[in-house]
Amino acid sequence: MKRKGITPVIAVVLLLLITVGAVASAWGLYQQITSNQQQVDRLNARQAASSTEISIQSAYRNNTGTPQPSDTVNVSLRNNGGEAVNLTRDVRLLVDPNNNGEYLPPNLLPSGVGNPEDSECFGGTGKTLTTEGDSRDLTCNTQIDFPSAGDTINFRLSYQNVDGYNWDFSCSPSSSNTIRCD
Repeated sequence: MKRKGITPVIAVVLLLLITVGAVASAWGLYQQITSNQQQVDRLNARQAASSTEISIQSAYRNNTGTPQPSDTVNVSLRNNGGEAVNLTRDVRLLVDPNNNGEYLPPNLLPSGVGNPEDSECFGGTGKTLTTEGDSRDLTCNTQIDFPSAGDTINFRLSYQNVDGYNWDFSCSPSSSNTIRCD
């Protein structure tokens, strides 16, 4: 008697092909969803950044008395935009102490130029600039030496690493008695 149908080997191969096809389809869908979520996250960060305007109001010596070679730079910030800014979460302070265009966070500067134990200048709680018109200055001690007369130190605030949303400030003291760059 002749049976019509498929052999067990062919049935197993067909089931394996169906399983591999289903897994491949699920993987492709997962990749597409993940990619879309990353695009949404970037778009949300750019939208938040577009209504954010932060400025460095000044850089000044941490010691307001007679200038000392070991005085470090404090940076004072202000929110000029329409959104509250959580400095701990959204803003990163970068420093170019050599005026060569190489911006680094204070913890990654060469030994002796920053505090390697400080991972973020704005770490901790209560570091928020409220909405537009916030005239409160929040201060950050960078642990970086205040520049000498004729030297320049550059600062950059980077908002959520969104391209085009950086705010720059340079400090070039005109004399050895200068204690503030506005």
